[in-house]
Amino acid sequence: MTERDVILNELAQGLRPMSVGIEWFDTHGPEEQAEVLLFLRHHCIQARAVTEDGPESIRHAGLRPTHTPAVRRHRRHQARPG
Repeated sequence: MTERDVILNELAQGLRPMSVGIEWFDTHGPEEQAEVLLFLRHHCIQARAVTEDGPESIRHAGLRPTHTPAVRRHRRHQARPG
């Protein structure tokens, strides 16, 4: 397991506060953030998450809707055809 795997797993289990996860994410450059989001996407697919889960997940995580990962998720959803 990589450090990224451990941090994301602990965030998902509530073992680390989301504020720590946001700070950790923000320390990465755009390419690394994209890799983290791709990794999370993979796990969401395995968990059978659906698009409609997004807004509730953002609220549950305590993220600002304007925080980069939330905005990227929202924009991708809006760009998809009906």
